[in-house]
Amino acid sequence: MSYVTSGLVALSLIAFVSITDESRGEPSSTCLTQLAAAEAEVRNEFRLSKLTIDLAPEETCAQIDQIANTVSIKDALVAGMRSFLRDGSHSESPYALAMHLAFDRLDVAWTDPAPPAVTRSARISLTKHVNREGSVLRVLGRDEVPEGGESVDANWIFALKIPSQSDHLHWAVIERSGEAAAYNYGFN
Repeated sequence: MSYVTSGLVALSLIAFVSITDESRGEPSSTCLTQLAAAEAEVRNEFRLSKLTIDLAPEETCAQIDQIANTVSIKDALVAGMRSFLRDGSHSESPYALAMHLAFDRLDVAWTDPAPPAVTRSARISLTKHVNREGSVLRVLGRDEVPEGGESVDANWIFALKIPSQSDHLHWAVIERSGEAAAYNYGFN
């Protein structure tokens, strides 16, 4: 069998598996593989073994299949987590809350930019809180709207709950087009 013929057979088989899975209302194996890779990337890059990551396969695969995405689920999930852990531009973001606690804990006067010891303390503390059992990162469904009113049709949106840090709910917003930087915010 030639490479061309075997490639066509493989593509036909993938199409058959996808159609078979979708006809039963289940996510395709290709999509499930993408979700597993996205979760593994976040766990590995940020060392988050205890964080519950709920990518809701039926919902997320529907978003992958039915909405135009320039940004993949893996890239969006990594960008969202990076924003949660490093972007404190919104006063109720997880990182901003961690920075406030670090300034207090180290008994350092508030300065902008923060001293390296404060930044380091905030990053370590926040990562520990996110990596505790009870912390949950999940994809928002098409029928949900975050506090800021952003659209799931235009954005990948992830919600993060970190009960050991605060009672806030946090959202990371990543444009599906990739035209704007990821951002996050929280609400209590």
